[in-house]
Amino acid sequence: MKITILIATQSAQKDKFLSNISKEDIYTFYPESGKHPLEQRDLADELTKDYKDKENNIIIDTFSDHILNRIRRLVCDSIIDYKDVEVIYIYDNKLTKVNMSKCGRFIKPFPKGFYDATLEDIYGLGDC
Repeated sequence: MKITILIATQSAQKDKFLSNISKEDIYTFYPESGKHPLEQRDLADELTKDYKDKENNIIIDTFSDHILNRIRRLVCDSIIDYKDVEVIYIYDNKLTKVNMSKCGRFIKPFPKGFYDATLEDIYGLGDC
């Protein structure tokens, strides 16, 4: 079974992607809402636990870098096979598939508008 991480602003591309998922797939919408970062990490563990034994694909619609990074770590630790993870990033109505290595690293730089927004703010603190 496949684990899909969907990071998407509302758009026609997102609607099109969601219209193609199966009724049997497990879809969760912003599961991080109201959760502490450690709870988000634990949630990623729970959502992906025994994923290979499930008959359904798992689709996690999220903006949480904590969930995404935890899944990357589970790939790195060989708990999840990188071939079973699909990261879909939709921003400005453009869909990009982000491929991951067996170490949980992105093969190409992550598209603009997600990680770079946080890094810009963190690095900006040094100018204060």
